[in-house]
Amino acid sequence: MITRFAPGLFLREESEGVLVVTYEDPVSSFEKTIHLNSTAIIYNDRQKSKAVVIDKNSLVLITINQGSRGTNTCAEIYIKNQDDMVLLATFSIVEAVNDLRKTRCYKLVEYIANRLKVKYGIEWEYKISVDTPEKEKEFNKNVFIVILTLIVTFILIYYRLKYDIDHPKINYGR
Repeated sequence: MITRFAPGLFLREESEGVLVVTYEDPVSSFEKTIHLNSTAIIYNDRQKSKAVVIDKNSLVLITINQGSRGTNTCAEIYIKNQDDMVLLATFSIVEAVNDLRKTRCYKLVEYIANRLKVKYGIEWEYKISVDTPEKEKEFNKNVFIVILTLIVTFILIYYRLKYDIDHPKINYGR
């Protein structure tokens, strides 16, 4: 069965536990495969392959955000096991909708989350934002850069003022 979620974005169910998401566009095309095995989810795309173990305490988190340029929407599926959080898949398409939960990209990840709920009996939640160790490291790095920039700026201002006080200009009033 093939389901069209957006122009060029299709979900195909090849067999009972295999979901294939295809995006066809003149500029970029991709195919992502999600295998729903009995104890794990295996995700494949052209860049990476990963397996995520599923147990009864697992939780599926989905999030969606809009790019800074306006019409790019990106939906992500995370699997949370105990303290471990893994990004399972991410999907991006171009669509202009004001309510992000009405985007077709969100409908796709919601459909996949519901399939995971049926297959494994695990619940899913929508989150505005999901904090992962990678995002936390990126945030900490950005904060460090800002603080370092402020320190260097204040040091330069201090030494410039000290130099001006120690070396007054001769005939400054003329």
